[in-house]
Amino acid sequence: MEQPTPRKDRVLERFLLFLLIILPGILAIVLGGGLVAGTIYALDVRIRHLVDTASVDPDPAVWVKQARTFAYDRCYNGCRDATCLSDPDAVAKACARTAKAGATCDAARMWNWRDGRYQDHCLAAVGDMFKADALHAKKMKLRQQYAIIILCLLGGLVLGWVTYKLAKRYAAGWRHRLLDRGALRDLDQRGGAQEPELMPREEKVSRPHEGRSRVKTALLVILAFFGKKTQAFPCAGYGTKQWQTFENANRTVIGFVQGWMSDCYHYQSCYSSCSESCSTSGGTTSCHTTCRDSCTTHTGVRTYPDFYVSRAAKKVVDCGFHLIDQLNETVDARVANAGIESNYWVTIVVNAYNVTSPGVTDDDVWCLYNIGNTKP
Repeated sequence: MEQPTPRKDRVLERFLLFLLIILPGILAIVLGGGLVAGTIYALDVRIRHLVDTASVDPDPAVWVKQARTFAYDRCYNGCRDATCLSDPDAVAKACARTAKAGATCDAARMWNWRDGRYQDHCLAAVGDMFKADALHAKKMKLRQQYAIIILCLLGGLVLGWVTYKLAKRYAAGWRHRLLDRGALRDLDQRGGAQEPELMPREEKVSRPHEGRSRVKTALLVILAFFGKKTQAFPCAGYGTKQWQTFENANRTVIGFVQGWMSDCYHYQSCYSSCSESCSTSGGTTSCHTTCRDSCTTHTGVRTYPDFYVSRAAKKVVDCGFHLIDQLNETVDARVANAGIESNYWVTIVVNAYNVTSPGVTDDDVWCLYNIGNTKP
């Protein structure tokens, strides 16, 4: 007669069965989680080191040149390069940067000075701002490497899933060996631990009309999101530059209003292209038509530069100037109020600030300057 299994053997077998059930999940968590945690830790240490040791050009002359070109020159002379032609607030931003260095360095207060508009300590202070901004931008770019964490998470999930499948397969083999020995059957007869039976799962039947309804709803959501009318924005290069020349009553102050920005917007044009393919089988020819929708984004213009030049020219006339057809001399002294660019999208340039009295800005020029303090 077969001897009964001792109690301690049954306990051990029960423990082995339980371990075989939970072992795949434990291995998946340990290996997958270990990969994710270890990689994230190493990545974090590496990125922190790069950020802490990041540096930019230490030569002060480099940043003084940046301050002169992109802060003071832009505040005095307006936008002269392609980096700011489509931004009516670019000049105001440049002036605001100089003001951060203190009232004595504010270019908006020194625009009509004959001398001293580029003070060394101001250029150095504003240059330090450009240097700090460049260092901050470099560190932010380095921190973008944290996006690799997403790949680490995906790798951990894949490793965990593969580990779980393999461990589950080997665990099933060991369980079958226990079944062959009769251990699991003996435990069942004595009311031992059993794996819970899976409850029958209610399957949801997808009806065709429900699928069409969901597709219709999704299309409506997409149309509602992407079908919004785009807002207008300033742009350059979509209309020819416009000028309007002027002079005061005694022809001592002459100049022009120049505009190059347009009011633009984006729109889409869509079309369908169809192709037909035919095949012959058993003397019967069948054809199938496939259509595809294609959309292209275009830039449209609502308002051209001539509108903004004409609008600003009316303000110039209000200052007592007369509009003329052309100028016979060179003018290059910008009326340096950033509000003219921000509010009117034009630049006003005159021949000089102090034509009547040396060292004193003419009243007519001050009137042009104050145009920037008004709204269209």
